[in-house]
Amino acid sequence: MNDGVKILLERMQTHPEEFFDFGSKWAGVIGEHKDFLEVEDRQALTDGINKLMQQRFTEKVLEELVDPTEESNVKKLGNMFTQRKRALAAQIPPIPSITIEQSKHLEAHLKALGQTPIAGVTQTL
Repeated sequence: MNDGVKILLERMQTHPEEFFDFGSKWAGVIGEHKDFLEVEDRQALTDGINKLMQQRFTEKVLEELVDPTEESNVKKLGNMFTQRKRALAAQIPPIPSITIEQSKHLEAHLKALGQTPIAGVTQTL
């Protein structure tokens, strides 16, 4: 077995929280290198992560049963997506709006520019 795989399997036992998120540093390392590992090593990593996620699932079910007054996971996910959507919307620059008069004014300028001769350039339409 690959030494890195052995290390990660041991790390799963001592620090399982590092493997729960798909965007974790270990998910990135595993994803980048998994295709180059032996089939047995890939399966060992998959089995290890599956075991962790099954345990996590059981913990989440028990949490919901013990404290049902807490927000449900569906609400948490909804809030997370809403917050992400708002953050992305804040990054988009506002679309400038112009009045009809301004639009007509700009069109007149564009028309005039199309008719203005430029030195050394002949216009053909």
